Amino acid sequence: MFAVGVTPRSVYQIIAYEAVAIGVIGAIIGVTVTFAAAFIFMLAKPQIAVDIPWWGALLVIFISVLCCAVAGMIPAKQAIRVNIINVLREE
Repeated sequence: MFAVGVTPRSVYQIIAYEAVAIGVIGAIIGVTVTFAAAFIFMLAKPQIAVDIPWWGALLVIFISVLCCAVAGMIPAKQAIRVNIINVLREE
């Protein structure tokens, strides 16, 4: 991306936004699967009640996004430190 004129700040933002998007999508899929599994379990065993609070689902989504954002900072910082001349020489 540096070779076509993208600034280091833009590269950092792209990688950080991708990490956040992965966190949001993963958390939503995880919460959806959890609610579906709880629903199926309640259909199979109606005598056992499964109660998942809505705030718990939101908390899981928030924590997932936060973890992915923090984990995405490391590769983002490494990406902006790349020497473009060495990369182009290797390609």
